[in-house]
Amino acid sequence: MAAGRHTLLAGLWLALALGLALAGPARAEDSISFEILTNIPADAAGNLPAGNPPSEEDLQAFLSTARETGLSPKPASAASPVAQFARASAQSGGPSVAPLAQMTVNPIYFWTTPLGPAGFRKTRVFTAFFVNTGDQVVNAGAVVSFWANKTEPATCGEAGADAEYTLPEMAPFKIITVRVKVPYTSNALISNATNVMRIFLDSTCQVAADSDLTDQYTTSPSVLLPKSSASYAALTAATNLPNNLPNGIAGVVYGGGFADFFTFLEMTPTVPTTGGTFKVNVPVTNFGTASSPEGVTMQVWANTPVGINLKACTNTGDKTVILPAIAPGQTKIIEVEGLVAPSTVPFFGRPRVNVVVDASCMLQAAPAARVSSYDIMATPSAVFRGYQARNQITYEISTDPKVPKAGTTMTVKFKVMNIAATEGAIGTVGVWLKPALSPSPLLWGGYYSGSRCARTGLAATAGYPKVVVQPGMTKTLTIRNVPVPAGAGWYEVSALPDINCTLPATATSATVPAFAAFEVVA
Repeated sequence: MAAGRHTLLAGLWLALALGLALAGPARAEDSISFEILTNIPADAAGNLPAGNPPSEEDLQAFLSTARETGLSPKPASAASPVAQFARASAQSGGPSVAPLAQMTVNPIYFWTTPLGPAGFRKTRVFTAFFVNTGDQVVNAGAVVSFWANKTEPATCGEAGADAEYTLPEMAPFKIITVRVKVPYTSNALISNATNVMRIFLDSTCQVAADSDLTDQYTTSPSVLLPKSSASYAALTAATNLPNNLPNGIAGVVYGGGFADFFTFLEMTPTVPTTGGTFKVNVPVTNFGTASSPEGVTMQVWANTPVGINLKACTNTGDKTVILPAIAPGQTKIIEVEGLVAPSTVPFFGRPRVNVVVDASCMLQAAPAARVSSYDIMATPSAVFRGYQARNQITYEISTDPKVPKAGTTMTVKFKVMNIAATEGAIGTVGVWLKPALSPSPLLWGGYYSGSRCARTGLAATAGYPKVVVQPGMTKTLTIRNVPVPAGAGWYEVSALPDINCTLPATATSATVPAFAAFEVVA
């Protein structure tokens, strides 16, 4: 039965220790890996890009192929009449319009921030992100149920969950963020006994009739920590927040040595010049059961030092940061300023910001390390990208009217940001329109076609050769008379600035299309 399946992401990049003490968190003698619970399929990441590490050309070729052939939302049962409808829609090339009362299959994907072991009489606190990967609106009222310990699958509408949350209406591509609190206070729980936390997505089966068979997930079996060791703090740099995933949610399941090419720390400027300064925002999460004390250190390097031992407790980075107290399950964004990019562009690969949390091993037996790659340029140049919406995978790009009529024209409003340290003109903007699920851009980012400086398949273009934007500033552009698709349904609108490569950096920096979903009516 599929109901008990789970997808877990161990912390492959680091081993994290747990502070175990009766009165409060203290440095641990042992280490443990955290988990991330998700229903994003492990094969969403596909094959690894060529090269180790991959070159910029390797990465762009890989992403282009992934966007064209990537996975669509979860498949329904082959025998389902609605599944047959979905296959027919896919074969026709147009958006599907299934009945709103119940969908082909639950289109909601989710993932969590890192999960540490649960403690007896404690509350497991974490953040869960839910996203509609389909091409229909998910009506308000979908219930997500959590059981602290449940080994057997639940049935639709089963009572007795330890925590429940009701999701609001979710338009396609919309992310809902929920702070989850699962109490481990039931008298039925036994300390030192093995337990599994269960999540039932759509537990009343409102969204899909077979959610009880396809949408239940569990953590891996673990021992419920006894009272004597239930209180601990453990910190890590959590880089699976929506704004760390500009290339889509496949980055959540992309582990190992390639993770830093698909999940990114937010930087300003995002593309610095050689020898230029920049700042970085590091999300630090406490996945323990007790608050971390003030004074835990974090070391940050502008580029990973050669030969560094990330397991050592004596490393000193380019910047030393004293972390504030962080509550259990809380993520705080720590701003680190004054980092200096390498003085030359690497002959191969990219520089990588290196972050080591709890660098002196105050809480853990070993530090928690994280790297994030970035572009640099030798010749100062402006660089433009779409402006990612806060706590969303999508970008600030919209249509006017908001719901246009099929076969008419519309205006596309596209917010761009100069992510470099040099002013410059935007150049020509290109716009693409695609059915929302061909395939869903949520996995690998927005659609584009053609080669650098020679884009193809465009629905519209508009030139802005005299619109100069200062470093770090944004500008909302208006592209008029964009043809609306001929069929009703939900579509993806994606866009790239400077498609004619008037700026030197456009030809060398990563291609990150902005995208969002919009509805067309007959």
